[in-house]
Amino acid sequence: AWGAFNFVFTINTEEEAYISAHLDKAQKTILMPMGIDLSTWPPLWKPPTATALRLGYYGSLTTPHNRRDAISCVEEIMPAIWAIWPHAEFWIVGNNPGPEIEALTADSRVKVTGFVDHVQDVLGNLHLLLCPWKGKYGFRSRIAEVMAIGLPTVTTYDAVDGMELEDGDGLMLCTTNDEIEGRAIALLKNLPELELLSQKAIDTSRKLFSVANTYGAGLRQLSEAVAK
Repeated sequence: AWGAFNFVFTINTEEEAYISAHLDKAQKTILMPMGIDLSTWPPLWKPPTATALRLGYYGSLTTPHNRRDAISCVEEIMPAIWAIWPHAEFWIVGNNPGPEIEALTADSRVKVTGFVDHVQDVLGNLHLLLCPWKGKYGFRSRIAEVMAIGLPTVTTYDAVDGMELEDGDGLMLCTTNDEIEGRAIALLKNLPELELLSQKAIDTSRKLFSVANTYGAGLRQLSEAVAK
């Protein structure tokens, strides 16, 4: 199918490298990551307080993959955090949660939002996001969104594969749930580092995920290539 086109748009660097290797010399790939309108995702994050600590998971719960990740956050990662901060809440933010996700609210510290019209308001009240994603494909637009509002995130290398993000760019990268748990606890014990991570997330999102630097850059590359 790729052979039928002069230009093929790709959304992450790993896919660009793979596709380029399967095209002939007359064809060209153009990297155009998913962008977000930063005016609708302004900085909203505020640090936790002695009486308020909210962690969360964000993603459409229609998919089994995301439901599995949300459940693993509650069952595999949060117990160690609750052992230190028993008052901490865990928010699951996403549409179509279903009965297996709703059942987690048997623990009153677990909050399930379902669909939210203006999800930025909910995410802006969280202090740390957990995303134990497994699988190297596509583009995690939710990562770009939470980084834009400055929400510090602990996630996996898989989740940001090909997104030009590195450990410390406003998020902490791990390979296992045990590592996510450990880095989350370390961050929550070090508020200055958490605040620094929030600012780095905002700066990085503006550099990588603005409309001008994603769709705009891709269209400029296309115009230049066609002009030749």
